[in-house]
Amino acid sequence: MPDPQAMIRTVESLAESYARSRTERLRPVSMAHALRTFRAALPDCDWPDGRLINLLAAKVVDRGHAVEFDVLRAAPPPDPS
Repeated sequence: MPDPQAMIRTVESLAESYARSRTERLRPVSMAHALRTFRAALPDCDWPDGRLINLLAAKVVDRGHAVEFDVLRAAPPPDPS
């Protein structure tokens, strides 16, 4: 079983790195894009989307950026089956 504290440190470090990488301040940082990027970089993370979005948004705001909470708009349509 993975060490939960190690996962927390990894998730927080990746969120901080993502926030630091956002250099353009004219447009808000898209949480849909941030979440997709995060999930691609750390596919084994079992944190729910809401928790990750809250962490990512906090890190982005700490760096002086505005946040665009566009996750629901960017979500794929439900599977009809």
